[in-house]
Amino acid sequence: MKVIAIGETVYDIIFGQDKAPKYGNAGGSAYNAIISVGRMGRCESRFIGEVGDDTVGHLIVDFLRENGVDATGVSIREGIKTSLSLAFLDEKCNAHYQFYKDHNSKGFDYTEPGAKRGDVMLFGSYFAINPRINATFREIVSKAKEEGAMLYYDLNFRESHKGELEELRANIEWNMDVSHIVKASDEDIEIVFGSGDPREVYEKHIRRHCDIFICTKGERGVEVFVGDRHIEYAGNPLAKEEIVSTVGAGDSFNAGFVGNGENEVLIKKILEEDRAIEEEIGTAVRHGMETARRVCMSALNYIEK
Repeated sequence: MKVIAIGETVYDIIFGQDKAPKYGNAGGSAYNAIISVGRMGRCESRFIGEVGDDTVGHLIVDFLRENGVDATGVSIREGIKTSLSLAFLDEKCNAHYQFYKDHNSKGFDYTEPGAKRGDVMLFGSYFAINPRINATFREIVSKAKEEGAMLYYDLNFRESHKGELEELRANIEWNMDVSHIVKASDEDIEIVFGSGDPREVYEKHIRRHCDIFICTKGERGVEVFVGDRHIEYAGNPLAKEEIVSTVGAGDSFNAGFVGNGENEVLIKKILEEDRAIEEEIGTAVRHGMETARRVCMSALNYIEK
């Protein structure tokens, strides 16, 4: 199987609690996940996205290749600047973001996803609902689904975009409609649906679009909903002194879930609409939780080599 991630690229600059810059990483939600998948080396991996034709953009593309990820789906765009993300860590090492993007970029070069039946396409965050590129994004995702890929949508909605929420809601709903799995954090659902209760959100807002929902709750664990079934997985909290940064934690959960190399049966069942998946989805969730845990103990946005 192959994991294909489509998403934005940014260069993350992380600031400590003293507000001073500490380190920088190539990043982006789907990008972080695919770097971890590449580093795990348990399945093929490919990234689809765009960068500016500048030093940071070429660094981001080179980093994909260095980590075993197929970068042929990355468009290097002349005339735009690669985006920056500033992440400010609070006393709990949780990140609050400011983004600097080149809004003069008005398109996204179409790239065939190269998917086949049994592959996984991972997408989410603002990239997956951005009006500027949404028509082309839908073409790519729809093509992957036609070819038989399993679609995994991570809501990953930031507070900074809350003012655009009603304008973007139709795009969120399209993504949920087309997906086989919807994943969100408890913070995401509070922002988008006005409730931090995963069961309430599933029944009122998600189930009519997609019947498999994964809600991550940080150190409090994970809840999974599959139709009428509800499964809870307890968290394994890190001690405060063990946490370096939570940047990339949710992305790393996604990587561990889809890229652990043990998903063939789960994917086959989901594509065939067989919902007797408790054992297989439990294995994937535990891989995701462990991968996220590893990343929280690191200054990186992805697992260490």
